[in-house]
Amino acid sequence: MNFRLLLLVWLWPLFAGAQVTVSPTLSRPMLQTTNPVYLASYARGQPGEGIYIDYSLDGVHFQNILASDAAVLNDPEYVPDEVGVWTSSLTWYAGYFWLAWELPSVENTKFTLYKSADLLTWTGAFTNLFDTDTYGALYAPEWTVGITPPSLICALGTNGAAPNTAGRVYEMHPLNADMNSWSAPVLIYGPAANAHADAMVALVGSTYHLLARRHTNGGVIDTIIHGTASSLTGTYTIDGVADWAGWGTNSLE
Repeated sequence: MNFRLLLLVWLWPLFAGAQVTVSPTLSRPMLQTTNPVYLASYARGQPGEGIYIDYSLDGVHFQNILASDAAVLNDPEYVPDEVGVWTSSLTWYAGYFWLAWELPSVENTKFTLYKSADLLTWTGAFTNLFDTDTYGALYAPEWTVGITPPSLICALGTNGAAPNTAGRVYEMHPLNADMNSWSAPVLIYGPAANAHADAMVALVGSTYHLLARRHTNGGVIDTIIHGTASSLTGTYTIDGVADWAGWGTNSLE
C-alpha cells in the first residue's frame, strides 16, 4: 500500500446510534455489537482499483468489511481504469456514510463524493471542480473529526502549481445536508516557505488539532507537523515540527 495513504487513515468510531442495515454480505461481526466500531477507508493506488473499507473492534486490528475482501466502490465513471483512486476519507452525517476522494494525478482539480446508508450500495452525490488558474491541483480531501456537520480539509496548489511545490491547507464545508452545495475554500494554514499537503483536523475538547505533511526541497524531505487552534479555520500555532513525534524524517517521493 502507498505509504502516503497510511498516514491519512483516521479511526472513525461508528456508534450504535447509527442505524445501518445488516446484510449477509457483511458477514463480519462489525455491526453485531453495542461497542464502537472503527472504520477506515483507503485505496491501494493501483490502476482500476476502487475504495476499500476495513473495520476494527479495538482500533488496532482491521479487516475488510466484505466477506469477499473486495472494494466497496469501483464505479468506472469515477475510477478510471488507467489511474484508479489515490486518497479517500469516510464519515457519517445526516443518515449516510460519505466517501470523499481524489484521483492520483498532479493535475487533479476535483474531489468526488459518494453516499451510502449501508456501506454496500453507493450513490454518486457530488463532484466539485476548482478554478485551476487560482488554486492549481487538489490533494487529499479529508473529513474533519468530531465536528458536525463535517468539513473537508484539503491541500490546494497556488497559482496553478501542484500542492507538493506550493500547497496550502484549506477548509470547505457543505451548505446543505445533501452535500451538493459547498462553500468556497478558506485558507487555514500554509506559510509560503514550505508546501503542505495531506492535512487533517480533529476537534478534541475545545481545541482543533491540525496534522499535515510538510514538503521541503521540492518534496524531497517530508515531515509531519502538528498545530492547534481555538477555531476550525485558525489561526493554528505549530507546536510540532521536525521529529517531534519520534517518527523520523524521511523522503517519501
